Amino acid sequence: MLERVGGGLYVVATPIGNLSDISARALLVLGEADRVLAEDTRVTANLLRLLGIEKKRLYSLRGANAVGEQHLLSWLKEGEVVALLSDAGTPNVSDPGRNMVGAAVSIGYAPHVVPGPSAVTAIVSVCNFRSDRFYFHGFLPAKRSERMRVLSDLSKRSEATIFFEAPHRVQETFLDLLDTYRSDRKAVVGREMTKMYEQLFYGTLESVMSEVVASPLRGEYSIALEGAEGDNADDDDRNIKLLTEMLKKGIGVRSALEVLVEVFGVSKSRYYDIGIEIQRDLKSQMGK
Repeated sequence: MLERVGGGLYVVATPIGNLSDISARALLVLGEADRVLAEDTRVTANLLRLLGIEKKRLYSLRGANAVGEQHLLSWLKEGEVVALLSDAGTPNVSDPGRNMVGAAVSIGYAPHVVPGPSAVTAIVSVCNFRSDRFYFHGFLPAKRSERMRVLSDLSKRSEATIFFEAPHRVQETFLDLLDTYRSDRKAVVGREMTKMYEQLFYGTLESVMSEVVASPLRGEYSIALEGAEGDNADDDDRNIKLLTEMLKKGIGVRSALEVLVEVFGVSKSRYYDIGIEIQRDLKSQMGK
């Protein structure tokens, strides 16, 4: 039985692609809402229209016209029903909703959870490798040096790693993944999940990359990678330690990497940015 919707902040999950995934409770809350806080008011207005919910007061969470926290607090004090939505899926995951939740909690208004679709749990649910423990990173940095640094860290994690990527950058990201992860690491990639042309790609990182790049690059990608084995993380620590020692002795980054390639067969591009950063830190320490 659906409860009466009383005043408060409702964090409402919405479909990630298939409108049929909206819950009956989400429909009830959205229908009763006095105000709707949206990541993008245009996207939310279209969703409400498709759901048959009209004439709602919409407020943006982004940009120069973003609604202020004080507005939310005054609405809650007046007993209004305020719904918080992201463009798709569960709010507070790679979107700006957390500030509003924090503001409500700060004055004693615990939010109401209206759970539902999430791209994170969707991709985890179809993993063909251990995913009972996972680390969600969100979107990777656009700048390659920063992205390589993040991927190098993620590659050491023992649990599965989950992140999102945009279609215009997915090919570049996969090339970086091959430079930082073992090519035989298990992977599953979801594209257009829950939509008519949903695709799931399974295999090793290398084989999945070939399939993804060969198919039309459209829609947001959800990527799940198997966790690292313990010895991989140990190897990485060893390589970074040796690289640091060589740089301390005045050996250049490229020459040091040649040694690692010759002795351990490591990927040069995987450690290049790391080497540059170590070299920069060493020079900074010498200048003090």
